[in-house]
Amino acid sequence: MVLLLSLLSNSQAASYAILPIDTDNHAVGVVIENQLRGAVSEDLQNRLLTGKELSYQRNLIDMTAVCSKRSCAQEMGVKLGVDFIIYGEYSNDWFALQILDLDSETRVLSRKYNLETKRFDRIYTDTREALNKTLDQDFETHYANRYYQSFGKQSDYLFSAYPEGVSVWVDGQRVCESTPCSVSLESGTHSALFKKAGYQAEHWVFHTSQKFFPRLDGVPTTVELVDLDSSVEIWMGGSKIKRNAIDKYEVEPGSLSLSLLSSCYYNQTVALSLEVREQRKLSLDLKPLKQLIFIPKGEKREQVFVDGKFVGYTGEKLYVPRCAQSLHFGGIYHPIGAFQQNPVQ
Repeated sequence: MVLLLSLLSNSQAASYAILPIDTDNHAVGVVIENQLRGAVSEDLQNRLLTGKELSYQRNLIDMTAVCSKRSCAQEMGVKLGVDFIIYGEYSNDWFALQILDLDSETRVLSRKYNLETKRFDRIYTDTREALNKTLDQDFETHYANRYYQSFGKQSDYLFSAYPEGVSVWVDGQRVCESTPCSVSLESGTHSALFKKAGYQAEHWVFHTSQKFFPRLDGVPTTVELVDLDSSVEIWMGGSKIKRNAIDKYEVEPGSLSLSLLSSCYYNQTVALSLEVREQRKLSLDLKPLKQLIFIPKGEKREQVFVDGKFVGYTGEKLYVPRCAQSLHFGGIYHPIGAFQQNPVQ
């Protein structure tokens, strides 16, 4: 396995690295790493934006051995120059997860999971909760200081809040549509109001020499797409959404156009109306695009199975899903492309 390294493009934000999982079972290691990457990247995107557009890089670094010990992981984290190092070991259906804060040299999380039942979701949930707790405790004393010290001129005041996308009013005038943002302010004392649909508004009185990081309480409005095929692109309000590990997305309450696009299924658009704080779950039955295949009959008539499902017999024209993966007849598997006639739109 190679090192999976995810770094925020702006050096002032918190960064992290996920080391390869110490395991002989490559498939399990990949599943665990995907859970960790999904949990960590989502939290960093939501909590530590720096006012500049974020882009993730995955650098591949060859390693002769993985790290399952604290000393090795700490050394690797220092070399990579990250704030959090995440590593673990999987053996005999047990996974030991460690998250280390390199700045304070403390363990953010140290926990073992019995994965005999293949329940990986607790790794995702616990990782998010542990990092949220750590960031709550450390943001003001560490990341916020590093964040604001490099910002620039005194007249340029940076507003940031949790969650992202908060509107800001200063002295009764709306100055920011969506945090994080920078605003030119006169030196002195000002009154600020932070608002976001689904959250309780926050009011602060501050001096331009001070920095603060408001956290708005509330339940966001979300849309969660259940069991959606990985080939599908999600578009909301005309913009393509970057999919996360659980396909759950925070949206503004009100009317929303949701489009699902794929080369394997008929495109589908759904009009939604969402209440404030509503948590909507959608399970959409996408209709697969079809292709025509024809398998010569041969010496005898054989049953034909596509992706494990019976679809007909040899010697017949068969319409099967365009993105089908397996074709089975006559006791063996065959490449489906060898019998493809034409796609059906």
